[in-house]
This record gives sequence, structure tokens and C-alpha cells, in this order.
Amino acid sequence: MDFLASPHNALKHFIKKKPDKADRLKVFLIAGHSYYALM
Repeated sequence: MDFLASPHNALKHFIKKKPDKADRLKVFLIAGHSYYALM
């Protein structure tokens, strides 16, 4: 799965998967990088 495609996709995956803390941190970091890259 390509989280970099969209922060929304990363958040959907985050909600769906209910990841542990490490995965949650990774998802938010990647979503954050995608968000700032688009600005």
C-alpha cells in the first residue's frame, strides 16, 4: 500500500487497521510528510 499517495488513505488505513503505537506513529509521520509536501 502506498501511504504517500494520500494522507486520507493513510488515515483510512489507520482507522481500519487499529494499529499499535509504532504503526500509528509511522502512519501519522507519513501522512504528515505527504501533507506538508503538498503545501
